[in-house]
Amino acid sequence: MQEYVIPYFFAVEYYKKYSTYPFGERQHGNKGILSFYMEKFSVNTYDKAFNMLKYIVMNSYRGHISCPCGSGKRIRQCHKNTIIYWQQEKYRKIFIEDYYNLSKERKANE
Repeated sequence: MQEYVIPYFFAVEYYKKYSTYPFGERQHGNKGILSFYMEKFSVNTYDKAFNMLKYIVMNSYRGHISCPCGSGKRIRQCHKNTIIYWQQEKYRKIFIEDYYNLSKERKANE
């Protein structure tokens, strides 16, 4: 409720009054999904967000390997907390679905 419903109604009322969204507007479709992940994973490109999502879906945490964000650092020195947090079971189904949808689009565009 606090995280989604209240901000949604606030945004609707704000838009009615000012004709712009208070939190910015995301792109629709897969680019919007990737921009959401860019924000959540604190990365600055769609590819980095996709690689982070892929790692979270396909792997378990291994702190000694290179971070999927492409920084060149080990995961434990880079995105350790982010990966551990988002690998929780309660997010798994959503992340898997998003990953496979994004993968399909990427393969279709190649």
